[in-house]
Amino acid sequence: MADKKQTQVCDIRSSTGMSRGLSNEQLRVASDGAYPRRLSANFDPTREKLNFEIGRGGVLAEVNKKKSIQRRIKDNLKARNIKDPNDGVDRHNIRTVANIILQGSTETMRKLAFGDQEVNWDHGSDNSHITRCPEIEQWAQDMYKFMSRKYGEENIAAFIVHLDESNPHIHCTLLPITSNNKFSWKQVFVGKDKFEYSARMKALHDELAEVNKKWGLERGDPIALTGAQHKSYNQYLQEQIQQKEQVSDELDTTISDQRSESRHLNKNIKKAQKRLKGLSTMYENLLQKKEALEQQMKVLEQQLEKGAIDLKTYQNKKDILQKECDEVLKKISTREEQIAEAERTLDQYLLKQINTEEEVEKLERRMQSNLPSAVQRIIQEQSAKMLSQASADFREKFNDFLHFRNNLSYAQQQQFDELFQDNPVMENLIADTSKEVMEVAAHLFLGQVEAAGQIALSHGGGGGGGGSSSGWGRSKDDDDDLWWRKCMARAKHMMKKPSGQGLKR
Repeated sequence: MADKKQTQVCDIRSSTGMSRGLSNEQLRVASDGAYPRRLSANFDPTREKLNFEIGRGGVLAEVNKKKSIQRRIKDNLKARNIKDPNDGVDRHNIRTVANIILQGSTETMRKLAFGDQEVNWDHGSDNSHITRCPEIEQWAQDMYKFMSRKYGEENIAAFIVHLDESNPHIHCTLLPITSNNKFSWKQVFVGKDKFEYSARMKALHDELAEVNKKWGLERGDPIALTGAQHKSYNQYLQEQIQQKEQVSDELDTTISDQRSESRHLNKNIKKAQKRLKGLSTMYENLLQKKEALEQQMKVLEQQLEKGAIDLKTYQNKKDILQKECDEVLKKISTREEQIAEAERTLDQYLLKQINTEEEVEKLERRMQSNLPSAVQRIIQEQSAKMLSQASADFREKFNDFLHFRNNLSYAQQQQFDELFQDNPVMENLIADTSKEVMEVAAHLFLGQVEAAGQIALSHGGGGGGGGSSSGWGRSKDDDDDLWWRKCMARAKHMMKKPSGQGLKR
């Protein structure tokens, strides 16, 4: 049997800027500077130390977590006296960042990164003993040199290599800036039309394959031949929700255990408080008894002074009282030790209880933030319904078209979509794959018209959601499916660009 083909991967996605969340994820930092406990089972905090980045001149270094990718972009542009066209604009519609992922088949990438070391890929495993192999560093430096030659080293804002996921890979943040220091996604990546774009992408993969050849990675076959499917946003969303729910189940179990521990501590605290109260009562009684004995000895001395009793009688009675007093003092000393120990025990229980309650609160906050939102659940449910209306064969073919469409400019995507306006199934599937349309529809579904309008406006749409005054709203006869179809139709209308507004290039 022939060996499985080991292929390269070069995925390019456009965006109108670098978000704080994406920067934190790539640098592996959270708002408090800690390593983010990711929901995906692919992240392994014990291998996070193996991550690295490559800087100017191809120099390898530790990941600089102190300087965000947003700041790196700003500093890059400032040093070159280039203005970000999205600065000071309410609606960002200029594609100023290319998020590029470079990797290859899992088997080869793991071999480059870890050699023959045995890595435990199960989620939660301890791989702190694993070291980084020089081959992955050399491969990454080759990729850096290639991207520098292809698009200009000065345009690389960040070049981060992740070895803490299931498949080692590179995140290259590239600024689509031309030789005359102007932002132009079309000039850098697309060209004059879809045919030139297709030719450029083919050339990119061919040239990259020449570099990857020595690392055992080949160029992949065209999607049209392999029938390879790319995850739609909804598939990705469903996986994320499933992962969130799995994490929520784990958190729920941990919270339950912590609450059980809290109840156990409460019982111990009550016992400790009861014991301390009992010991304190006995201690007070002994002090009173000691005081009474001391008073009796004073009376005895007064009787001797007055001649009420003779010396022998005084001495006998005093010896008896002193012996009894000495025994009481011993008991008092013992009770003091017991009280001190009881107080220490109670303090320990109380401290544990405080820590447990704080941990429960922390876990509950994580639980709340991790729970899939109502919007996400609606998108998940409705996407599954609409996608199920198309045959598996049709969806496979559609994914090939979708991969091509998603790499077009915004204007070209609109022209592409217009071709299928009379095909409701195709139109719905196109809408399904649009994150923004689905989010707008989900908010409308929940009656959050204002939020839906804001999302549409922020992505270049007209944003007219309609309200009760315009007759928009759910009819008492609308079931969930009919209401969702209405929301989808309205969302697509809201996402249309207002007439008279040309697309900036």
